[in-house]
Amino acid sequence: MKRFARVIVVICALSLAGGVARAQDEAAPSPAVAATPQSVQQQIDELRARLQELEAQLQKTQETQEATSRDLYATTEAQKKLAQGEKVKLSGYIQSQFTSDQAAEPGTDFRVRRARLKLEAPVTDLAALTLQIDAARTVELKDAYLDLGRQADLWRFRMGQAKVPFMYEVLESSSARLEPERTLLATTLFPGERDVGAWLHLKNVLGDQVPGTTLDLGAMSGNGASAADNNDSKDLVARMRFVLGRKTVNKDTEANSLYVGYLTGQFTDSKGATTDKRRLGGGISYASGPLWFRGEVVTGENLGKDILGWYAHLAYQLSRTPGTLFARYERFDEDRDTGNTDFKSLTVGYQHQLDAKTRMVLAHEFRNPDAGYSKFSKTDGGLTTLRLQVKY
Repeated sequence: MKRFARVIVVICALSLAGGVARAQDEAAPSPAVAATPQSVQQQIDELRARLQELEAQLQKTQETQEATSRDLYATTEAQKKLAQGEKVKLSGYIQSQFTSDQAAEPGTDFRVRRARLKLEAPVTDLAALTLQIDAARTVELKDAYLDLGRQADLWRFRMGQAKVPFMYEVLESSSARLEPERTLLATTLFPGERDVGAWLHLKNVLGDQVPGTTLDLGAMSGNGASAADNNDSKDLVARMRFVLGRKTVNKDTEANSLYVGYLTGQFTDSKGATTDKRRLGGGISYASGPLWFRGEVVTGENLGKDILGWYAHLAYQLSRTPGTLFARYERFDEDRDTGNTDFKSLTVGYQHQLDAKTRMVLAHEFRNPDAGYSKFSKTDGGLTTLRLQVKY
């Protein structure tokens, strides 16, 4: 382009000079107005100067275009790298703790309670996968499931190993829970919190009349996480959750909601004996300012016995320090047809948020089981926990 522009300018200059010469030859100028060779040379010099100026402008324009092209290429590459990075999300947390347990031998213990690594990847606009392991003792598979459904869709289909959609405590992450451990009610009825199966999550199922209502339906093997199915009976679960007021439901704690849930199925033990499995429950979780209340109750049949359990949890977020006081009372009867089988517990504690990713928890659980409770010797006495957690 630069050479072409230079040729055009030279041609124009020569044409102009030739025209001037021809005009001088054809005309009969008087000596007073006749052009001199010096005036023609001056015009040629001016044209050359103008040509040099145009060449300099052309060079500057070309350099600017090249710089713009480099910036555009760099921006495009950065956008590609950012998009690729967003496809895979790595997260997790580590919980290290010290415990003093009056019912254990030895009574004091240092341990890594949880060491989680979680991978989330939206493979396409429709499909996504989640994989989570725990390496606190041995490498243990926690989550391994596929999700189908776009963000704008009012449904999501999940298949694989995932948490059972029932209790608040089952669905809540251990990294978000204030108390060191879940209630005995949750750990007994939903050991490991997970199962292998398929679930359908429906949003806004009651329309605008009751906005935000969700419905979870699922079928599972019923034997828990990483366990092979040993019968043809499948656990069926249904859970409907309602929004309380106009507040947004908290992602971690489901605060500002209430739910009702039902689960039915059968359990076959290692000896081939089969018993019915039923869970009917409900709960409420509500936050107002610094106060947060949550309570759940579950009744039904477990391992051939009628059960009933409930708990109430209260938390207060301090205003002058990044800390939260909490208390939880639980009562669980593992066999309602037989007396003296209650487990009662009161947990009190304090959580201090050291920074956005780091927190420390100090809690004490006052355990008071009945003498007829099946795990009386392992739970009779207090349990103090000091835990440090880091999320990444």
